[in-house]
Amino acid sequence: MLKIPPELKKITQYVRRAEELDKDESNPESRLVAYYCRQYAVQLGITLATTAEGKTSLAGLLDALDAEKVAMGNFSKEEAYTVCRGFA
Repeated sequence: MLKIPPELKKITQYVRRAEELDKDESNPESRLVAYYCRQYAVQLGITLATTAEGKTSLAGLLDALDAEKVAMGNFSKEEAYTVCRGFA
């Protein structure tokens, strides 16, 4: 579980949801939604991270995104959109 500093409190819900979805290894769609949860958390966090600890946390999220990027190639942009909309 990634430690999130107080300055990034607004992204905690997205990171925790991604971690929860990572546990479901049987469904590739769960990995896709987790990827987009992390991506959104990073987008929000960039403006919020002002300390070294905050920037380090975002770097950890970016590393996780890079690691999953290869697996995301299995979905087209339209498929990813449909999966995420259906999940929401």
